[in-house]
Parts: sequence; structure tokens; C-alpha cells
Amino acid sequence: MRNINDVLRDIGSGAYDEELEPIYGASALPYQRQRFIRALNEFENEFGTDRCVSIYSAPARTEICGNHTDHQLGNVLSAGVGMDIIGIVSPNNDGVIRVKSKGFPMDEIAVSVTVKSDPQEYSPLGNFVIADLDPYQSEEHKSIALIRGIAARFYLMGIKLSGFDCYTTSDIISGVGLSSSGAFEILLASIMNSLYADGCISLQGMAEIGKFAENYYYKKPCGLMDQLTSAMGGVLWIDFYDLDMPFVTKVDFDFEKSGYSLCILEAGSKDEIEISEYNYIPREMVSVANFFGKTVLSRVDEEEFLAYLGDVRKRCGDRAALRAWHFFEEDKRAVRCARFLQKKKMNEFLSEINKSGKSSFMYLQNVYTADQKTSQPLSVALAYCDHLLGDRGAFRVHGGGFGGTVQAFVPDDMLADFKKETEKLLGSGKCHIVKIRHRGCAEIGGNYV
Repeated sequence: MRNINDVLRDIGSGAYDEELEPIYGASALPYQRQRFIRALNEFENEFGTDRCVSIYSAPARTEICGNHTDHQLGNVLSAGVGMDIIGIVSPNNDGVIRVKSKGFPMDEIAVSVTVKSDPQEYSPLGNFVIADLDPYQSEEHKSIALIRGIAARFYLMGIKLSGFDCYTTSDIISGVGLSSSGAFEILLASIMNSLYADGCISLQGMAEIGKFAENYYYKKPCGLMDQLTSAMGGVLWIDFYDLDMPFVTKVDFDFEKSGYSLCILEAGSKDEIEISEYNYIPREMVSVANFFGKTVLSRVDEEEFLAYLGDVRKRCGDRAALRAWHFFEEDKRAVRCARFLQKKKMNEFLSEINKSGKSSFMYLQNVYTADQKTSQPLSVALAYCDHLLGDRGAFRVHGGGFGGTVQAFVPDDMLADFKKETEKLLGSGKCHIVKIRHRGCAEIGGNYV
């Protein structure tokens, strides 16, 4: 850690540029310098001056292929992207974790408050520690649940906790499936790993801590893809069949040299029903797995599923059967996509992405809900991408679905027109050109420590 005044001076003079450029790119350096300086100044406004601080960054992620396969312990293809959450951190002496995120109220959790017994009275407890780490129903789907859950996981691992002050700011677009929650979890896990465990917890271990918090405190039944991708960065092929030791391969592919750009389109606002609708997908997939005496679909034989399809429909319902069917095909498709990228076969990769999009719409059914009879903005955006791209590029629903986001791989020679036309339909600033980030979570300026 370094005095905040020294950090401010060095960022402003460009001393951090050598570390920032590989993460953000040379053209983004002026913006990022100012962004970091603003965050450091806001930290001082919230927590006081002349503190010793560290800076952490955790990227968002894009799901390239493998729509709703991770929670069934299948295959996914994902990538870290050039949008992130940064955190300015300094230890405190009062045993309280305080996290102030830009635009949100302060979250506070007591994790290590020592109570001293009267030395003149005998106490079998002596000095003892109070840690407020139980989950609260009132905190579900709120950031404080993630903070508390991550701290609780470290505590359950037998690691001593202490307090710290943290200011965070994010340039991740909210509500478009880039997993700002996963990045937030990895940011906090990285901070606690450094402060509490001397950095000894692996990237996968931090991802599992984030998943624990999201599943049991935030109450969202996610898989491990978001957290693992934010932790590692780059393009990742992940096979979750063995959840204790997922098969993770970094795919050596540079989209910037492929002749295509990755675009994320905001087709509509996130709806309140999204989380409940999202939850139906793993629940219905698991119901089909349970029909065959298994816990997840990756344990079910596809041929056996097809042989008993009629019985599955009767027991689990048609939508559950279709969603299971999507899993079996999408699981294989994610593997094919990874291998096509490894072999630099871009046309074959794009063909599989288009098939993934059709499967999500027809079988997984996470583009709109049964209640959306007249308003289907994501469907319109997908149709417009089909119209604009024709037989070039590829597009599909992005992420968990229902949130109104499209992922498109657009030929570079069409990019300007594609952005112009889609924003004419969806609104200014709704088409985001996204770059892949090859570095995962990181301490910025860690070489000074």
C-alpha cells in the first residue's frame, strides 16, 4: 500500500501507464487516468485524507456461447471485457467493512469487533469477537448481501477478518448481462484475499467464494462462469462437469485481428420479473434431470432423454423438456465454438453462434416472457440484427435473458453503419463496441507494494 497522495501524483504523471495500457488500451489512457484520480478523490471525501491505499480492478464478462449451461455443469465459452469495477481500499482499526459504491448508500458490516472483559471479573470467554455474518432476507438481491456473504466465506475458511474502507466505481453497463455482480464479487474477494490471506487463495478459489455469496446470500442460483471469467480474463473455454476442478482453457484468439467487432445492444430496460423468470430456467432443467435420477442435466444421457421425451413432457411439462433439449445442443455447441476459435475458423464459429441464438429463442425461451404480449423489445432487436447483417456476422440473446440485450459479431466494414442503424431504432448510445480484456482481476500498482 502507498500513501494516497503519492498514488495521485504518480497516476497523474503517467507512472502507472505501463500497467494500465495492457488492460485498457493506449487510446483509453487519458480517460482512465482521470477516472482513477476521481475515484481516489472520492475515497478521500468519504474516508479521510492521508490514508495508505491499494487499487483493485475486476472486469465484466461476456458469454460468447453456452447460454444457461454452466449451472447444469456443462460447457461455456466466455471472455473478460474492457469494462470494469475499480476499488480504492484502505484497512481500518474498528473491525468494520465499509463499502461506498458510486451513486449508492454506504454498506457497513461488523466483522471483527473485540469486546474486552473486565479484568477484575472472571469470564470463561475472556476477550471475544462479534462477527455479523449471518444472511438476512431483507438484503437479498442487494450489494450488501454479496459483501456479507464473501466475508462469511472467508470466516468459515478459518481466516481472521478485519475492517477496511473501500470506494468503488464502475463503468460496466448495468442490466445488459455483462455480470457487474460477478465483477463486484471478484473485486471484493481479491481485496479480502490480499488483506486476510496474503493472496494465497487461487483465482478459482476466489470465484467459488463469489458464487457462494451470490447463491446463499444474494439468493440467485448462478453457476461459476461469471466469477471465473472475471477472475481470469481472456477468452475461456470452461467445462464444469467436475465442479471441484473445472476444466479451464484459455483460448488463444484475438477478436481485434479477426475482422469482426463484438457489439452489445441494449434493446430494453431490465424488468422486475427477470430474477424470478431466470430462476425458472435452472429449476425446470433440474426437474428433467431429476426425472432420470440425476441432479443436473450434464449427468443425463441425451439419447435416453430423447427416448423418454414423451414421459418427460408429461412429468415436467413442455417448456422444461424444450429447455433441457436446448442444454444438450448448446453444451456441444460451446465446445465446437471453442475449437473453431482455436483453429481460427471464424466462419464456422459464426455459424454456431447463430444456431445458439435460434436455440435460445425457440427452445430455451429466454427472450420474452409469457406476460409480454405486446412489448417484446428484445425480439425486435434480434429481428433487426438479422435484417442488417443478412448472411454476414452473427447475433444472439446475451446472458441470462429477459433483460433486453443482444450480442452481435459485426464485420468491421459494416460496423459504423450497424451502430448507426441500431441506435436509430434503439436510441443513442445503445450499441456498445466491446473489446476483450486479457487480464483478469488485478491489483493496479501492485508492483509498488
